[in-house]
Amino acid sequence: MPPVLPLASFPGSQVFLYGQSALDMGPRCQKTERTVPEVRPACPGGPEPVPGVVLTKPSGSRAAPRAPRPRSGKCGQPARSLPAQKRAARDPLKEEEGEDHQDSWKEEEKEEEKGEEEEEGEEEEEGEEEEAAAAEEDEDEDEDTRHLRGERRPSAPTARRPRASSRATPARASRPPPRPREPLVLRTKGAAPGGWRPGEVLDRLRLRREETSAATQQVNPVVERLLQALQTGPFRGVSLLTAGSYYEHVKISVPNEFDVMFKLKVPRIQLEEYSNSGAYYFVKFKRNPQGNPLSQFVEGKFLSASKMLSEFRKLIKEEIKNIKDVVMERKKCGSPAVTLLIGESKEISVDIILALEPQGSWPASTRDGLPVKKWLGGKIRTELRKHPFYLVPKHAKEGQSFQEETWRLSFSYTEKHILSHHGDSKKCCEADGVKCCRKDCLKLMKYLLEQLKEKFKKQKELSKFCSYHVKTSFFHLCSEYPLDSHWDPKDLDLCFDNCVEFFLERLRKEELEHYFIPGVNLFSQEYIDTKSKEFLAKKIEYERNNGFPIFGEF
Repeated sequence: MPPVLPLASFPGSQVFLYGQSALDMGPRCQKTERTVPEVRPACPGGPEPVPGVVLTKPSGSRAAPRAPRPRSGKCGQPARSLPAQKRAARDPLKEEEGEDHQDSWKEEEKEEEKGEEEEEGEEEEEGEEEEAAAAEEDEDEDEDTRHLRGERRPSAPTARRPRASSRATPARASRPPPRPREPLVLRTKGAAPGGWRPGEVLDRLRLRREETSAATQQVNPVVERLLQALQTGPFRGVSLLTAGSYYEHVKISVPNEFDVMFKLKVPRIQLEEYSNSGAYYFVKFKRNPQGNPLSQFVEGKFLSASKMLSEFRKLIKEEIKNIKDVVMERKKCGSPAVTLLIGESKEISVDIILALEPQGSWPASTRDGLPVKKWLGGKIRTELRKHPFYLVPKHAKEGQSFQEETWRLSFSYTEKHILSHHGDSKKCCEADGVKCCRKDCLKLMKYLLEQLKEKFKKQKELSKFCSYHVKTSFFHLCSEYPLDSHWDPKDLDLCFDNCVEFFLERLRKEELEHYFIPGVNLFSQEYIDTKSKEFLAKKIEYERNNGFPIFGEF
């Protein structure tokens, strides 16, 4: 049994974590043993369990000792000693049989290698494998989950014997697996730094019903009219998908920003990953019949994101000429959104985003993402991966310019579902269910970043940070501390302080894994430079140590 390490948790919990996986143990785990490894449970919210050793192909009977490997001759064939050559000459039949046996073994090995390569390339079987894995996890809940939920361990637990493989599955050369992250030691007792009162801030952030009603009465007619106008052109069949903070019920202050997606189903397309990015793809049709309305946007063999977005923007601009008090903002470089300003004073902003809805399973880059097994359960994860994913015309950065023909993965619908069903109990935050402070913590984190961006808007360091960074960090923390008791509303100040500390840790280490695409680091140098991350961390630490005075400044 591996050593037991204490894991700090949110208030009101006692959690213990088994020892680190073999990936964290350095040179001590380099020796390969010919025994079946013990399955080690993963940290809550961390990476999947990794076998402690690599299995190798047995060359013969398990009971018999292994004979030493023969030396290689000049041409790669095993060199035999003189007595062995004489015996072979006296008994050519046995030699022929031995060579046939050796050749057949090599052919079996080659067939196994070929089979492994074919298995890696078959993306169509991913969904079935995940469903089977989730079913097994639900039947036999691991010990980590039992510890988290306070259940008693069985008196005589039986470790499930892993299925032995004749050779280890090679890692992807293009994208190495994410490094395991050590659990964060969070505050469990005492008052949060500064002695401020988060409840009073939340009261000011709550949306007023009359303001919400007035805003939606202005936004909804514009959106409905645009949808109707697009039905006669190349975007016919487009429909509405509400997304963003307002529809996720985490909007703060005033209802002056709305995000809507106009989704368009595109059957029988093929995705080609752009530059091992994991998040950006080229799109091409498997078949392109003459009747396809999108054929006019195909350049070469790919569906042009820039041409499609340009036409989408053009049609919207023509339609709003006939709508009073609606104007369009200038196009922002690299942005997939068409931004409209509504109202006499243009106080309401609406981002309209074109989104393609492919048919089929999620891309391979998402296979190890969505770590909700300890939080929402294995069955829920399987159901979430059946949700549609989307492709938005977001250009990938290419040095100092952009690749304008790429599409970026979007999981807006799934994110909205997670925030609506965020508890480990099914009735969390319902009228007759247990209450938690998860959403309140997310609102405060969004408000903190929003206020800092407003205060330092004349400086460029915070320009690349957005609420999606806060939401991604929040999702990871929920995965590590999944129980509703970890988020007791009575401990709101401590829970929020833990969210701040977790986000600071991500900034300091410059690591924020995309929640759905773990191979993508949202805090890498590719997206945000070190100077900007250090600037934001310094400003957050100041606010934290002084009771968040910025909450009362604007």
